[in-house]
Amino acid sequence: MLVNTPPEYRYVSYVPQDYAFSPHLTVYEYENVAFGLRARNFSESDIKRRVKELIDFIGLNGIENKYPHQLSSGEKQKVALARALAPEPKVILLDEPLSSIDPSSKEYIRWELREFPKKLKITILIVTHNLNDAWALADRIMVMLRGNIICSGSPDDILSRIKSKEAARFLGLNALKGTVISKNGSDITIYSREANIKLIAKDKSNNINKGDKVLVLFRLDDITIHSKEDNIEAVNSIEAKILGVQVTKCNIKCLYNYPRTA
Repeated sequence: MLVNTPPEYRYVSYVPQDYAFSPHLTVYEYENVAFGLRARNFSESDIKRRVKELIDFIGLNGIENKYPHQLSSGEKQKVALARALAPEPKVILLDEPLSSIDPSSKEYIRWELREFPKKLKITILIVTHNLNDAWALADRIMVMLRGNIICSGSPDDILSRIKSKEAARFLGLNALKGTVISKNGSDITIYSREANIKLIAKDKSNNINKGDKVLVLFRLDDITIHSKEDNIEAVNSIEAKILGVQVTKCNIKCLYNYPRTA
């Protein structure tokens, strides 16, 4: 139990979202990189040695005499990591580590964060609301809603563990509740009352039976839009009216309305 252990001896480091630097001291000066070392009463010679090691390891050479306000967002993240690594923790908690990183630096910092645990053999726990960051950085993802873990797993299998529409939407998926109305081998037919649609799917797990309540999940890029005049007969199709269009860098998002049952 860590409750009765002083914070400086818990071997857990924390990087807050705003970094919490001492604004009047440079990167090299102790309150920024060597805060944890001084808290644990390291000797001055050991502090200087460890700070120099981290400046070389993290890649802070050339900025060690800068003050926090002179650093770019990527440089600030590196300094915060150096401070967290200084006391040689077993676990590091990063609070939204990429939320204030400029786009030009984000990919590089994301790559660095992915490699640090392998190089240092430590555990890094990341809190983020950015799905791209979670998928790019994590070996294991845990989804929390209202303080409860509602699903967890590797990036590859977490989608198969989703049990609610709320969790699906949080992970950027569309979801429809439905009931299995027929099964033929691995082929199942699902009726979704909320969308008034029959869907055909594969039961890869072979443990779904007629009458089961299921959740149908699909990504934005699983959807293809055709004009009604195209006269396309397609499986798993629904007639809908587009109410609005939003164009982003990688997607075109449509707000639509479809007929529902009473």
